[in-house]
Amino acid sequence: SRLAATSVFFFFSSRRRHTRWHRVTGVQTCALPIFPVVGLFTTDAEVARLGGQYIRGYIWDCIFAGVHFTFSGYFCACGRSEFSFLHNIIAILLVRIPGVYLTSIWFPDTLFPMGITTACGSLTSIIICLLVFRYLKKKPIRTAV
Repeated sequence: SRLAATSVFFFFSSRRRHTRWHRVTGVQTCALPIFPVVGLFTTDAEVARLGGQYIRGYIWDCIFAGVHFTFSGYFCACGRSEFSFLHNIIAILLVRIPGVYLTSIWFPDTLFPMGITTACGSLTSIIICLLVFRYLKKKPIRTAV
C-alpha cells in the first residue's frame, strides 16, 4: 500500500502496476505452507482433521486477499478510501456472513466449504475493486491540499 501511495501520481505508469503485482505474488508465496500447522495446537485428532479441512479452503482466501488489500491501499492513496470500505462491507454482508452460515447448515460434517466461502468473499471484493479501478482510470486523481 505504501509503495502504491508513493506511485499514485504516476497513475498510468508501469511502476504502479509493477508494485501492485509484486505485492500480490508475495502474499501468495507466504500463504502456501500453512497446511500442517493445525496439529501443533491440539492433540485431538478430530479437531486437527476439521481444522485442516477449513484451512484447505481458507488458504485461497489468503491468496485472494492480497489482491483486494493492495487495491484498498491504492484507493486510499488516490484519496478514495470510501471504495476500500465499500468493497469490504459488501463482501462481508452479502457473501461471507450468509455464506458461512449456510455452509454450516448444508455441510455439517466438513468445514472445507466454510473455508471456501471466505475465498468467495475475497473474490467478490476483487470484482468490485476491478470495477472501481476501471472507473477511477477515467476520473482525475484527488490530491491532498
